[in-house]
Amino acid sequence: MCDDAQLQSWLEKLCAPESELTPLARHKILSRLMLCIARSPRLWRDSHQDYAMALNRTLVWVRKDICKFDPGDGSVSEALLRWVNGTLKRRVQDLRGARGLGAEDDRTDRDYRRIAKLGLGPPVELDKPVIDSQGHTTTQAPLTADPKSGRYTLLEQWIERLQAQQYQRIGQQVRAYLESDPHGVLRACQSRKYPDCHCQGLVQGLYLSQPPLTQRAIATQLKANEQTVYTHWRDKCLPLLQIIALRHDPQVRNYLQVHSDRDFGQGQLEGTEHGSCLELSQRLLLSEVLSPLRAIAKELRVNETDLVAHWQTQCLPHLKRHRL
Repeated sequence: MCDDAQLQSWLEKLCAPESELTPLARHKILSRLMLCIARSPRLWRDSHQDYAMALNRTLVWVRKDICKFDPGDGSVSEALLRWVNGTLKRRVQDLRGARGLGAEDDRTDRDYRRIAKLGLGPPVELDKPVIDSQGHTTTQAPLTADPKSGRYTLLEQWIERLQAQQYQRIGQQVRAYLESDPHGVLRACQSRKYPDCHCQGLVQGLYLSQPPLTQRAIATQLKANEQTVYTHWRDKCLPLLQIIALRHDPQVRNYLQVHSDRDFGQGQLEGTEHGSCLELSQRLLLSEVLSPLRAIAKELRVNETDLVAHWQTQCLPHLKRHRL
């Protein structure tokens, strides 16, 4: 079970009157909370055939009503498990009396069907009895597991698969963009001294070619100074790749579309009228075609180095904070 300090921190973030949590941040905290509950040795367990169903529905209820939980003055973890166990026991007792689905169960089943549309299948399917290689009846994955066993629980597998699919989709989209460079942004970001040393070529050589090339090998091919290649990659290409990755992240895009300058705090670039972090982030991440920082700096009539520093030290940390 997670410690009291961690649980208290999560509860405060989830239930603050004016919580600034993004939907993704709230989802991640709730997922971690569910894992703590599912792996706790204090979680009540029962041999009833529908225990897994009861626990699944109890966890759905916890996600919905967590802010109604009152830990009192004692241990937060102990109070939380008493709260969860009380509902879980009642659900199992109800199942003993009459097996069937009520209105609340129907809502839960609809949630599972929505999950199934993602290609994951409802969580309870992992608890269906199967015959192992020795002829024993077992399950594909336990809903809860002995915390010392090291086995993944059903809930952990479910969450991990959701996250892995999202990251895989983003990764595929970013790779396709890097390979095609549809608007020539990567190729246009070139070294002044060596025009053939541009970000598209460096990305192709360092990451997309098989086997990948070293910076020294690329410098030799370009007949360029190795330090120049390294500096261009570090100072120009890596920040550009970071922006490209963020442009393909739906959570970041959604966040920028619904928040205001006030949410970004002190994020105005000194000496500019339209250099706030929100405006800069929207131009970099929401525009149909990516505008390089150099072009934006020229339009705002500010030094490119100052604009890059503003983006990396003021704006980017804020986006990262709300992305996690």
